[in-house]
Amino acid sequence: MTAKMLAVYRKIYDLVKKLMAYIENLILQLHSIINRKSTVFKTHFKSISYDPMFDLIGRALRSIYVIDCIVQNNALID
Repeated sequence: MTAKMLAVYRKIYDLVKKLMAYIENLILQLHSIINRKSTVFKTHFKSISYDPMFDLIGRALRSIYVIDCIVQNNALID
């Protein structure tokens, strides 16, 4: 039973690790675009709405939080 569960835990771990890498990449890209001192931001990116990107980051972080809560509150996972 434990050996079968290790494969499931590994898949969950890989999924969370990949999701965190996507979140980090998205935040770094937004940081490079939204630089108010940059002339490129002032000319090209100032009028763009960034709400969909921040919503995507929020949904991804919420998914990570839900997975973390499930793991913490599950007494069978030690």
